[in-house]
Amino acid sequence: MGAIMKTLNTLAKELYAAKRLENDYKEQRVAIEEAIGELVETPATGSKTVDAGDGMKITVKRGLSFSVDMEELMDSPIEMEKIPLKFVPAKNELDEPAYMALEKTDPALFLSLSRYITSKPKKIAISIKIA
Repeated sequence: MGAIMKTLNTLAKELYAAKRLENDYKEQRVAIEEAIGELVETPATGSKTVDAGDGMKITVKRGLSFSVDMEELMDSPIEMEKIPLKFVPAKNELDEPAYMALEKTDPALFLSLSRYITSKPKKIAISIKIA
């Protein structure tokens, strides 16, 4: 930027251009990954490392993701003991809006809780709309 402060308009244009490039490069990366995946045969699950030449090795890893309609499964005639299920315990999470509201509604509790809670700024989010 140097000694001259860039205008908001200039920065917005640069951000827009960078986001378009980022999207184009992501699409290009995904297409290249798919092409590599077509060239390197692997089982449906597992990985394979191959020599790509010029001292480069490429590892292609494939996997499967699963989803299940638990309600339908539980209503099915399949015996529960035969279904490969695992218990996933619920976890406690901080209700952030409620915690922040305590700063005004119950400052003493907010102060007590703040000893156990760390906050840090989130990454800034900027969106651009071109008219």
